[in-house]
Amino acid sequence: MAQTKINFSDTINSSLQVGDIAYASEVLPNGITKAPNLIGIIIEVKLGYIIVEHAGSATVTQGMFMLFSKP
Repeated sequence: MAQTKINFSDTINSSLQVGDIAYASEVLPNGITKAPNLIGIIIEVKLGYIIVEHAGSATVTQGMFMLFSKP
């Protein structure tokens, strides 16, 4: 499966860990987010970035709202 490095300019939540699931949501001009899309399983967490193994077809672009869940 494909892997993607996602960079963060803010501090990553300290509870985020390998095995968690990443989602991304587009933020509309009025500040409301669209429904989140599955990105995949987090396989690496480092200072300033994560690496995700894709499980969905969504892509992440700058400015998207990132969500995380435990498996």
